[in-house]
Formats: sequence, C-alpha cells, structure tokens
Amino acid sequence: TQAPQYENNYNMMQGNISRFTKLLRQILEVRKSQAGQLKLLVSKGDLVKFVMAECSNIIPLMKKKNISFNINCNQNQLDAWFDSDKMDKIIYNLLSNAVKYTNEGGQVEVKLSSDEDTAVLEVSDNGIGISKDNMKGLYHRFWDGDYRKMNTIGTGIGLSLTHDLVKLHHGKINCSSVKGKGTKFIVSIPIAQNCYSEEETDKSGKARIIEIEKQT
Repeated sequence: TQAPQYENNYNMMQGNISRFTKLLRQILEVRKSQAGQLKLLVSKGDLVKFVMAECSNIIPLMKKKNISFNINCNQNQLDAWFDSDKMDKIIYNLLSNAVKYTNEGGQVEVKLSSDEDTAVLEVSDNGIGISKDNMKGLYHRFWDGDYRKMNTIGTGIGLSLTHDLVKLHHGKINCSSVKGKGTKFIVSIPIAQNCYSEEETDKSGKARIIEIEKQT
C-alpha cells in the first residue's frame, strides 16, 4: 500500500525504473545491431495515438527542467503500418536528446504529419545546437556531444541506435542545427503495408499487443 504523502517520490522512483529499463533495452538493441540481428515487424495501428502516448512518457523530464513542450499533429488519427518497438526507441531517444541539450525554461516541439504513404516526425528544440564538427560524427556510436557543458550524462549510443532503427524501418533521418539556436531532427518512414515484405509484417497484431503490455 502506498502512502499518499509520498506520491511524488513514488512517481520519481517509477520514472527512474522505467528509464533504467529503457537503457537496458537500448544496450541489447545495440548488441543486436552490431550482430546484424535486428528484425523489423510492423503491424497496423494508430500512429497519432502512439506518438501522443510516447510523448506523455517524457513529460516528467520536461517538467524537471521547466521546458515548454508542444505536440502538433495535423490529424486526429493516422492508420499506419509500423514497428511499435522500434518507433518507441526512436521517439524516446530523440526526445531525450532534445531535453539534454535544451536549457532550463527552453522549448521542445514534436510534429507529426503524413504525405500519401509516408509519415514525418519532427523533433525540434531551441537548445545549444550542434557545431559543424560534431555534426560529422552525429550518428557515431559513443558520440557524447556537449553533455559536459550541460552537466548531464549520456551513454553515447542513443543517436547511433536511432539512425540504425530508422534505416531498418526503411526510413530516413535528417538533422539541421544552428549553434546556440537549436536543433531539429526529421524522421520519415513508410506507413503503407505494401512498403514491407511478408517477413516484416505481422498481420495478427500480436506484436503490438505484446508491446502495449510491456509499456503498461
């Protein structure tokens, strides 16, 4: 039984456990990527609902730094074929990265739009930006950017893994940044069923059910 007066502490503990679990999964995914064992399994779902749920998971980190967080979807629902496990890691890594490089009181924005058979996810911030030299090694494993300047810690695997997962999802990732003004990542992925092979498609929906159970 939980004591109501300690609710904030319980929530903080739960958040830390969740982030630690995500980190362990990231490390496992990196090892699979190195061994060429990462597999894609897409199923049909509402991508708008999924993105909104993923964004809600990062809100405690935003509040901790008093960051203004805006989510903009140009439609209420988007039926799409995507790998929920891979999208979970892509969204979490991009948002975590935005939080780490945004000063207290800053702004982070997520936009989701679609064009025919493609979904476009944009994650932008008004943080410290990325220098031209750092842009060259942006997706290299163990790249630590300017964590030291922001008094934060990082594993240096987040953006590397994100890049690998986007490519695995037959998508593209681009980054634009201005030093001292902010950074924007744009991820585009195909969302039509015919964009994926039979081996990459789960028509039963079991993969999504399993993933939803993991997150609840």
